[in-house]
Amino acid sequence: MLQEFEMESENLNIYTEFQKLIEDSCVFTKLPSRHYQRFHHDYLKFFFGVIKIEIDYAAKSIELLAPKPFSSKPLTCYNVNSSVAATVSYEDFEATLLGCMEDTKYSIAFYRHLVREYRHIISANDSSNMRSA
Repeated sequence: MLQEFEMESENLNIYTEFQKLIEDSCVFTKLPSRHYQRFHHDYLKFFFGVIKIEIDYAAKSIELLAPKPFSSKPLTCYNVNSSVAATVSYEDFEATLLGCMEDTKYSIAFYRHLVREYRHIISANDSSNMRSA
């Protein structure tokens, strides 16, 4: 019982840290840093389950290239020629990213990975920028 509680608490912490990462990544004027752009790309590619994604921050759109037909088997091979393209438009990028968050074991595990990877990269980049200033 205690172990379940600790696991739920850890998942909540990851979920909260991921929300914070999203919020931090959406503080930009024209374009986010290249690290945050890569974070957005990785996160949305995971969420939409697509093979290619392009984010146009100025046009407020996300271009998706998805396998067709969608497969319930995530490791299934597909033919790129049978893919389908779609565009998702948004008004508020941060709200869009936060709205994509899911509370599943698989999602939490992926969020844990992204938090570890991007917090480390961004912290290291911030430190080197501070030293060169």
